[in-house]
Amino acid sequence: MSADVSAQEPDIRNIRPHFVLLVDTSGSMERKPDCICSTPACLECLPVCSAGTYEQNRWSVVAQALTGEFSPYECNSDTRIGGIYTGQYDEGYFLPHIQLPQEIPAYAGSQSGNGVLDTYLERIKFGLMTFDSIGTLTDRPPLVLQSTFQTAPFPADSLATKGMYSYAGDKPYTFPGAVPTVYMLNSGARSSIASEGGLVSVGADSTAAMTSTNASIQATVLGDIGLGKNPLRPFGSTPTAALVTDLQSFLQNDADIIAKTVDPGPGDPYYGCRSRSAVLITDGFPNGDMRGPPVNCELLGQPVGATGCPYEEVADTVSAMIAAGELDKFYVIGFALDGDAAQKAAVEALLNDIAAVGDTDEAFFVADRAELVTALTTALNEQNPGATSRTSPVATGLAPGLVQAQFISGFNASLDAADPWDGVLERRRIECVAGIPVAQDIVDSDRFHLLLNAQASAPGDVEPFGSDPPAAVTFGGAFSRNLWTVLPTNPADINGHLTGNGRDRLTSLANAGIDVPTAGSEIEQVPIGEFSKAISPEYFFGVGSVDTAQRDTVVDWVHGVVGSGREDQRLGDIYHSTPAIVGPLVDDLEDSSYNDWRLGLGHQESPDPLEDLSSDGWALSRRPRVIYAATNDGIIHAFLTDDHGSTEFTVGNNLDEFSCASNKDAGTELWGFIPPMFLDDLDDLLSGGSKQWFADGSIMVRDVYDVRAFAGTDGGGATVDSPAGQTNVWRTVLFLSFRNGGNGIVALDVTNPCKPEFLWQFTDPNLGDTYGQPTAAQIFLEDSDPTPLGGSGGPIVFKPRQSHGVIIVPGGQGVGGAGACTIASGPELPEGMDTATGTSITPRADRRCWRGTASVPPAVQHGRVLYFVDVATGSVIQELGEDTFPAPLNGAVSVFRGDTGTVGSVAYTVDADGVLWRIDMSSPDPDDWGAEALHDLYYAEAFDAAEPTYYPPALTINPAGEVVILVGTGNIDVLDDATAVNRVVSITEKLTFDSDGLITDLDGRLNWEIELDPGEQMTGPVELFDGQVFWGTFKAGGGTAIDACPFGGSRIFGVHYLDDPLSVGNLVPLLEDILGNPTTVLDSTDIPELDNALLVGLQVVQLPVCTTTQSVSVTDPFSGTSSTLAMPYSTSGRQFQLMGHLSGSGITTGGLAINVLEEGI
Repeated sequence: MSADVSAQEPDIRNIRPHFVLLVDTSGSMERKPDCICSTPACLECLPVCSAGTYEQNRWSVVAQALTGEFSPYECNSDTRIGGIYTGQYDEGYFLPHIQLPQEIPAYAGSQSGNGVLDTYLERIKFGLMTFDSIGTLTDRPPLVLQSTFQTAPFPADSLATKGMYSYAGDKPYTFPGAVPTVYMLNSGARSSIASEGGLVSVGADSTAAMTSTNASIQATVLGDIGLGKNPLRPFGSTPTAALVTDLQSFLQNDADIIAKTVDPGPGDPYYGCRSRSAVLITDGFPNGDMRGPPVNCELLGQPVGATGCPYEEVADTVSAMIAAGELDKFYVIGFALDGDAAQKAAVEALLNDIAAVGDTDEAFFVADRAELVTALTTALNEQNPGATSRTSPVATGLAPGLVQAQFISGFNASLDAADPWDGVLERRRIECVAGIPVAQDIVDSDRFHLLLNAQASAPGDVEPFGSDPPAAVTFGGAFSRNLWTVLPTNPADINGHLTGNGRDRLTSLANAGIDVPTAGSEIEQVPIGEFSKAISPEYFFGVGSVDTAQRDTVVDWVHGVVGSGREDQRLGDIYHSTPAIVGPLVDDLEDSSYNDWRLGLGHQESPDPLEDLSSDGWALSRRPRVIYAATNDGIIHAFLTDDHGSTEFTVGNNLDEFSCASNKDAGTELWGFIPPMFLDDLDDLLSGGSKQWFADGSIMVRDVYDVRAFAGTDGGGATVDSPAGQTNVWRTVLFLSFRNGGNGIVALDVTNPCKPEFLWQFTDPNLGDTYGQPTAAQIFLEDSDPTPLGGSGGPIVFKPRQSHGVIIVPGGQGVGGAGACTIASGPELPEGMDTATGTSITPRADRRCWRGTASVPPAVQHGRVLYFVDVATGSVIQELGEDTFPAPLNGAVSVFRGDTGTVGSVAYTVDADGVLWRIDMSSPDPDDWGAEALHDLYYAEAFDAAEPTYYPPALTINPAGEVVILVGTGNIDVLDDATAVNRVVSITEKLTFDSDGLITDLDGRLNWEIELDPGEQMTGPVELFDGQVFWGTFKAGGGTAIDACPFGGSRIFGVHYLDDPLSVGNLVPLLEDILGNPTTVLDSTDIPELDNALLVGLQVVQLPVCTTTQSVSVTDPFSGTSSTLAMPYSTSGRQFQLMGHLSGSGITTGGLAINVLEEGI
């Protein structure tokens, strides 16, 4: 079921950001954070380090923020005389060194791996620079003539212990009263050869090199004998200007940082597209640059060099680095700032100025470790995290009392065999500001993947159902998540066709107008249970297994418990699976049964037999909004999208049916469901970076009824004893095909998110990997013999005419044969197509050969089949097999009409050979159902030229009432195939009927056809909106060994769904280029963001709406009582725009992990 993948797609390059930590290691870091000096030496602010009392100093706070918390914390005050201090730069320093726990030989505690360096190990390439606070030498005065400085052995000593391992160039300077005498110094950062606090470069791009660099930084902070590093000891002044100047030199000269110019040779081939930032963490006002008393070099008019100061002002150097593109951002964190109120205000103003020119607006000011970690996390989250996407953004739409939001989903790829791919799920809130909708920056409370990591306890009142007799899953409380699954009595059946108790519930109605599909090979009434260590190892490793230890490891890993190695990456990667939002049902339809259902007035049935909904149903118009997301660790997740108070879902307001959401914040995972066919493959996930596929199809959610019966007087043709228009139960059904994750599909009832119900898992021997996206429909059923088309009818199952909720499942991927196969004239060969100008289109007579059960050699999972699965029971009502389809059905299915409550009679899909099929379900007898080829999208190409179509066709009608199908091809899994030929078409179906209303001929008109550039792929479905058609594409373009940044570009197409009536066969453009001219396509010339970016999931969305109200006093004319109403008087209007994910597009904005394209239409 699972499969490996090589992370070589154009945008999955994991170009980790460079992020240099500039850490203040001056002597003041030995003081306590919350202490104001009252004496020059400030010894009163040193921490107490004695048995029972261990106060933390500033350095311990910074060290633990970076490397992890010590538990318990202990310290020791060590006078800097003799021993390790002999001959060192800080020997005899007036402040003792406050040793951290790891420096104390008797320390028996431990350090957690919760430092920023640990958390971002896989995401960020860190560098480190700490202060060189000695401008000359330890045995020389602070003012040294240039001539002396440049005379041996001074230069060598400056680069060693006496000069505190100075880095970069020596700096000349002078000052008032000394001119023209020139002095020299070298301070700022320590070089990499320093045994304490030495420079650590960002290193190479390999995972091993990055891990080694991260370990080296931690060792530089804490000490590591094995790496030849002593614990860092705060010392001396605060030469911030010199440190930032040394950073500039580092960025301009370090072989890991600079742009690559020759190959082979030093430099970064991703220089042009890698994010580079730095952060300064400091506790005080900069000094050591000879500005201010007693030297006052700035009084010479601020020149830099031999006629003025040794260093530029900090803000000037930062501004220069930003302007030159050497840095993208420079962050500033003021930690436990020194001084009285006036002194602190002066420091804050200076640090804010530096942050402003560093393109980070303003500095962070923090007082403790938690605030420091938050500031660092905020800065790091703004870096390009390497997240990318193959999904579409989803929007909440309007719902009373709920925040409007858009959700972004994707994944972070890992190239490390020990690290799993992990997912990204973010909420971008839209708030109304002065009546205008404004997108808010993403903060941690919007990052659902981070909130899942932090979830400490499982929500209560979650009751999954599914088996018979119905019994809710009982969660034992051992985990912080409610994970559940299906456990058939025989563990060997986990990969089978499994159902809940839908059949019994339909049968129990005992109604002559509602019939139950005939059971097949499915295993009914399978038990469900918590995903826990109580599950037998046989479900994981096969019948007979007793490996409880490995079972426990798998369960802990999937839950992401502390110590599993996954506690910081609990959300699996969201690769192809676009999430779905299910909220309150706020709108009526022209269907009274649906309206009663949404209001809790009828047509509801709880999976809990103890809950009677006949007189007091669920208020689905008030149900909490949930986003369902499927991840490749095999879990379907249910996350709350909004914050809910403790009084929102209670008995008092008659909404206690949704109590699981009470007093919960947005991002809470209510539950997660693991389809049973994944259980025996979950151990494959333990290999981490060996990419696995599980729940990879897009989540589909539909409101459907189980059965609706029709009386003869309804015009439905039913028997007279059929109840008039009776609908038994409506339900909100979630269904998911597994794509490359396996040959199956699962369905859940999520009508009430607090009481999810397992409906069924469908598998079949002929089902391939379910790449084709299924769909739901309501379809008429009535068996007869002979059938309405004159065929021989089968058993009479469906007696009076009735419509059933059905899931239509395409067969999926198949197995190719050798060479070409000739297609005979008939239903498999579309011979009735004409161009818009009336020219006959000749389809390919030869197409690829595909294996089936009768081929040599045979193939069982051939995918050449279409299934119609009953929603309520999971039974197969009908299937069209390999006798109908010569190629696998790996494309999605669309039904006409497929709206809620309507009855569908025809469906369309494209097979693996690029042939568009029409599936006819217009006869109520399933024995009459069939399929016929309508159009060969590759009619003028070679037999093996076809590209797949994984997205559903878009369906509409023209003014004459004829069905129009819009569909295109493109393989989003092979984006760098330069030879691929893809096209998008608009087709009008032309039907001929006989006197009995039966179809005699299927023909079609090719309204227009667009052939994309060679290698250009569609990257999402055709989006149809009000007669307008839009889609996005991507074409790969390779970089070089010197400049590896270019990987391709995207385009946006926009045309009318039909051809131009004034110029037959030609397109009607709907877009405008950068010059305002009509065009059918936009590229990076018109929208620069499309360059070097993968646009996926382009769709039309309604812009959020803001309504402004005013209080109006109203008097009841009958009672005379007055009340105040909020009456709307203005609105931002209903506008629409194009929206899609932009993967691999460089630095993100607004706190997003993945950029979003938004373009007006």
